[in-house]
Amino acid sequence: MADIFVHCLPSSETRNNTPLHLLPPLTLTWVCRYWRELCLSNPSLWTDVSLGHNEADPGVDANILDLFVSRSGQLPMSLRLNHEMNDNVEQYIKGMHALTDVALTCIHRWRRLEIHALDINFLERVLRALENGAAQLMFLSVSTRYIGFYGDGHVINLSRCPSLSTVCLLSPLVIPVTQTALLRNVTKLELRFCLSMEECLRWIDLCPTLERLVVRFFCTRTEPLVEELDDLVLISLEQARIGGHTSLRRLPQLSYLEIHNLTTDSDVGPIFDVLDVPALKALHVNMYNTVDAKPRWTHITDLVRRSDLQYGLEELTIVGTPMETDEIVSCLTLLPRIETLSLGKRHETELLLIALSILRPCYDSASAVVVDDVSFSERKIPLLCPKLKALDLANCSWTTECLAVMVSSRCLLEKSPDAPDENPVNDCDYSTTSLEKLFVEAESAPSAMQHPEIAKFLGRGIEVLQRTPDTLSSALYSPRVVFA
Repeated sequence: MADIFVHCLPSSETRNNTPLHLLPPLTLTWVCRYWRELCLSNPSLWTDVSLGHNEADPGVDANILDLFVSRSGQLPMSLRLNHEMNDNVEQYIKGMHALTDVALTCIHRWRRLEIHALDINFLERVLRALENGAAQLMFLSVSTRYIGFYGDGHVINLSRCPSLSTVCLLSPLVIPVTQTALLRNVTKLELRFCLSMEECLRWIDLCPTLERLVVRFFCTRTEPLVEELDDLVLISLEQARIGGHTSLRRLPQLSYLEIHNLTTDSDVGPIFDVLDVPALKALHVNMYNTVDAKPRWTHITDLVRRSDLQYGLEELTIVGTPMETDEIVSCLTLLPRIETLSLGKRHETELLLIALSILRPCYDSASAVVVDDVSFSERKIPLLCPKLKALDLANCSWTTECLAVMVSSRCLLEKSPDAPDENPVNDCDYSTTSLEKLFVEAESAPSAMQHPEIAKFLGRGIEVLQRTPDTLSSALYSPRVVFA
């Protein structure tokens, strides 16, 4: 029966969408005395807590949390506390104090903590308590409803959380402490509201074994971010020239890097100039057209060359950056292994689509055909990104004719050597294709799918999918709600 009760526990999705008092294990204790005693004797039933549904009073939820804490014995606990606001401000403040009081009684048993409040000030006690250590904590997420950047920063010190592997700071004004022990177990880091390049580099210096890094720069300072790193970049270049130690941040295990620029007074390009990421598989950069075009914006291309990503990078997003078409083409020339590509420019991108449509002969032995004792190949492959499977153009403006040419160039297959010469091209076998998914803006999707040169490939291996373009306003709130 105890094993059956464990299988009755709800999934994470159910916990996040249903009040805890309407779910097992609490509901199991209402059936009969025997079931109640059995539930109370099994601490593993009481280790996962999700509270804060439908503007619940944190003071009331504090009593439920206390119940779970007392019944979970000494087992590690996962806490999801999502409390924003009810109509009574005084009641909310009092309730949040009561809730955090109960949560802190088991801080030594935290395995996962996701906490969401109205304002970062209500979480100050939690941040301070972490300085004393949470030995079993593996996942930490801190978020707030309000994203104001006013007031003093709240320093967070995680050096005494040795098991920590994932940190998500989804609130502004949370600043890492300097000159502390490295967080060598942290492999995933997300900073939703990073105020400066310096703050980002502090975190990178603290987490040398990162595998996934997501940063959304929201700089409210008046000076551009580039000024913060001018001296650092110059020192790095000079030291590299003379063969000395450089100030580059080398992240040998980083495989996923995502950078957003959500402010119009800064250019995040210099962050790429001080990174060395040889294991990178996915790079996503979205600047939402916030930075004016510059003569040469080569930061991403330079990163690709410096980190030798030619045969490693498989996913690339370049949206809303100041990169001109020729610079994007130059960058793509270095990346023959790209399988997923997202592009976005302010102006029409015919030249970029034309560049993606250029074919070159393929003379590899696998595709060679022998005719009259002469070995040659009729097969042609795209010059740029020959392994491309998914292309996202939802943030681009393009003409349907250019799009059709690009699709045709990436969907035509090698003509079978046994096929008769009079066989028209349109009758060739299209059962497989290199390009599998094409994402376009919803308004442009019908015209794209109705074009005859694109329509003939639909249902034969390629999908035209609709997607909403990225906008700066939606980006402020889009990065993952902690939970429902």
